[in-house]
Amino acid sequence: MIDVENWQAEMLDINPWAREAWKIRSRLVEEKVWNLNAIDQGGNKPTRDWLNAFSTERTQASLHRWRRGRDAWAGWAARTRQVIDAFDAAGLWDTRSPGSPLIRAQDGKSALANHSASMPEYTIGFLMADILLLARADFSGLAIEPGADFSRHDFPAGAAFWDINIGDGANFEAACFGDRTSFSGMRTQVGAHANFQKARFERADFTMAAIGAGANFADTVFGAPSDFQAATIGPRTSFEHAEFSESVCFAGANIGDGTSFSDARFGRGANFQSVIMGRKVSFDRAVFNGGLAIPKQKPNRAPSFNGARFYGSRPSHIVTEP
Repeated sequence: MIDVENWQAEMLDINPWAREAWKIRSRLVEEKVWNLNAIDQGGNKPTRDWLNAFSTERTQASLHRWRRGRDAWAGWAARTRQVIDAFDAAGLWDTRSPGSPLIRAQDGKSALANHSASMPEYTIGFLMADILLLARADFSGLAIEPGADFSRHDFPAGAAFWDINIGDGANFEAACFGDRTSFSGMRTQVGAHANFQKARFERADFTMAAIGAGANFADTVFGAPSDFQAATIGPRTSFEHAEFSESVCFAGANIGDGTSFSDARFGRGANFQSVIMGRKVSFDRAVFNGGLAIPKQKPNRAPSFNGARFYGSRPSHIVTEP
């Protein structure tokens, strides 16, 4: 039985590599200068300095755990999920807005992110940011070899894959990604033929990512609002039968030739504003339960919507066939 009041001891037992860094964090708390103003973001210099060193250790620990094999990863994930489930059962697990509370400028006119030199009020958001430091997996900034196998891996508290170079043929099939999973960043390269088929994302962020040709997101489930804004999506990428349970944003994305959203289901809204659309992109038989925002394309780049169904607002320039 996990005791949520002793979460630090539980998480350090799961992540013994973090013990020395956590002692330094405890000193910052005692000195009342500890301030995580958002997930993995320090609100003042002492916290930022600590994070820089800690993030490097966390990345290396995640990489080492993955290289030890599937059983080592599964054991870590199962114990991490027990902690999350204990907080959830106590009504305390809420990762929507991790970090310390906002403070207002002294003139009272504008809300500013909290960069206070002193430790702010310890809210539930602040607690969530602290827990996620230890609960998230972190591969940010790494170069992962071609054919890397993350299939069926569980990331209970999400994962950081931002600014990463993932080689061709990486396999994430049926992986389960918790909240706050990010493959974002202008330096993020996901190699050709990456396989995310049947993966599950609580919340996915692929903002500005470069996704190689032939990537497979077929049958993938995206939970909370997901973001592919300004992403480059290679030719022949498949989102067939994918489910975007809430809203999804592809605004400003470059969508390659032959990309298919056929039979996909879109929840509250699908934003494709300002996209650069390749040839022969398909939304055939897709279901739009909310609004669709997509610009009119030139005839040789107009995507097909044959058999698509619309239960929200439908742009007038979209023509469908049965």
